[in-house]
Amino acid sequence: MLEISVIIAAFNAEDYIEEAIDSALNQTHPPSEIIVVDDGSTDSTSSIIERYIEQHAHIRLIKQQNQGIVGAKNAAVQASTKPWIAMLDADDIWHKDKLKKQVLQINPDDQILGLIYCWSIIINPQGEPYRLSRNASFEGYIWGTLLTECLVGNGSTPLMRKEAFVQAGGYTYAEDGTIQGTEDWALYVKIAERYTFAVAENYLVKYRIHEANVSSGHQMMEAYFKDMLLQYSKRYAGLPSYIYRYAASSFYSYMMSRSYSENKFWPAGRFGIILVKNDPAQLLNSNFWRIFLLLGVRMALCLIIGKKKLTRLVSKVRKNRLIDISHLEESPPFSCDNMKQKTIFSKLYWKRIQKLSQLRAADYLKP
Repeated sequence: MLEISVIIAAFNAEDYIEEAIDSALNQTHPPSEIIVVDDGSTDSTSSIIERYIEQHAHIRLIKQQNQGIVGAKNAAVQASTKPWIAMLDADDIWHKDKLKKQVLQINPDDQILGLIYCWSIIINPQGEPYRLSRNASFEGYIWGTLLTECLVGNGSTPLMRKEAFVQAGGYTYAEDGTIQGTEDWALYVKIAERYTFAVAENYLVKYRIHEANVSSGHQMMEAYFKDMLLQYSKRYAGLPSYIYRYAASSFYSYMMSRSYSENKFWPAGRFGIILVKNDPAQLLNSNFWRIFLLLGVRMALCLIIGKKKLTRLVSKVRKNRLIDISHLEESPPFSCDNMKQKTIFSKLYWKRIQKLSQLRAADYLKP
């Protein structure tokens, strides 16, 4: 049986840590060890973990002063002893077959497979599902495409070869040593320089969005993203300029959508403007106009009824629009062929993917 270390970084996670640990313990492909780093929590996170340790000898707890998610995850990986590592954020939940379905993608004779990802269900703070992640199925050498968009998704999806993680340098802070927010994406790009990727085409992670999680910090994420592009220019020689435009398009499209969903209207509008400035083709994207028009409606309602009432109204609407996830085991996979739709924007996107898939890191890495 493939030996896997589960990595959990926790900071003031008392509200969700039990669900995360339980989902790791209930795996049909049981992990060999579960390493939890308490990154300087001031709540009952450590005491909750210690209760688990009393019943499960393969759970280990590392306590440290607060270093942020980057320092916590790296400390846990450094302490791990197994050849494969699976990351699980302290507020997320795995499907019981998550590791099993990812392990099925591994050929023991294939030493260049570095990472297996999967799809996610977006849940609210109460654990209720309200949206699905994009179910991308890009496999093989996907370095070029990863430069421009984080296909792997959130930090709880990947099963990684530890050797690939170490060779990539692990998670990194931005240059000033403090900013973090898209460290997952930066890591995946570096792993893809030398390794291939695979996907388990199932919704196997429940990714929780709430006010306290790191990705809610829009300014911090934007600062890290800009730093990541700066690192591209330092790490790679002669990288085509369209890489930076496509990456900005992917990032600001996400940020606009995310800000809109959180009723942060001015940031959403600003991100939308930056998005179009970097990628005018977004003006042909119906999803862009849907969000932009709905943003205008919400801004008008905010002026009329106030932000507090609007937030309650949106929450009520979302409560009535929770999705049924019982059928997701049979969901058809996303295929690159699905991008060959009739819309002009879809055709443009497909041409981008074809161009990006031809890029190889070896041609651009600086000595």
